[in-house]
Formats: sequence, C-alpha cells, structure tokens
Amino acid sequence: MLNKEKLFNLLSKALKVPKKKINMKLKVGDIEEWDSLGHLEILMKIDKETKGKASKIKNLSSSESVENIFESLKKNNLLK
Repeated sequence: MLNKEKLFNLLSKALKVPKKKINMKLKVGDIEEWDSLGHLEILMKIDKETKGKASKIKNLSSSESVENIFESLKKNNLLK
C-alpha cells in the first residue's frame, strides 16, 4: 500500500525531478516536467504500484494536483 512518502518518491521518479520539488500544493503546469506526458507517466507508475487498482478510480486521471491524487487514492483505500 502507498503512503505519502512512497507517493512523493513515485511522483519524483515519474516526473524525473528531485523529490524536494514534490509537495502537496504542486499541480499540473507548476513545473515544466508535469505536462501531459508527465501526467501519463504518473498515472502509469501509480497503477503499477497499486497492481492495477488505480486505473479503476473514476476521476484519478483528471486529478491535476498532488493533493487531488493523494485524496483520490486515500478515498479508494490505496493510500494510508
């Protein structure tokens, strides 16, 4: 199961940025790396980490901030 620390690591790897750039307020467009391809990479990494369960979350793909992603995962019991 994911936790905040793992999620931040995952986002850092997906966007290929240092972990210190990742925080709850970060959203699409805040950093150049978080474009449409970066967003897809985030979704794929989260889905792989959750063994396919994340792709079943209805609005996850339209989440445009770390906070939204965090809340969606938490609401669906994929994050503690």
